[in-house]
Amino acid sequence: MLNFRNTNLIFFILLVGIAVTDYYYHVSPWVYVTLAFIYSLILFYGSYYVGSNFFMKVLCACNTTQKKIAISFDDGPAMSFTPEILEILREKNVAATFFCI
Repeated sequence: MLNFRNTNLIFFILLVGIAVTDYYYHVSPWVYVTLAFIYSLILFYGSYYVGSNFFMKVLCACNTTQKKIAISFDDGPAMSFTPEILEILREKNVAATFFCI
């Protein structure tokens, strides 16, 4: 399963293997660059597609017959905006979730 822990483990083993090979035989620096590039692409995938469960198990949707929605604010608390948002939510009696990644 492609997740952060397994990706780190695989790339660590590959890096050690390449370093050992480089110790005995010359390995082009491009091999290290390519490995880092592929690793970065996989991390980008896991960050961009939150529903991939790459870093942790997430809930992106819920099947329900009730007419409800979930509101989340992903920019985290900021003194310039958060008090205003909280006041509007309080006035309308709306529950919301703040989260930071």
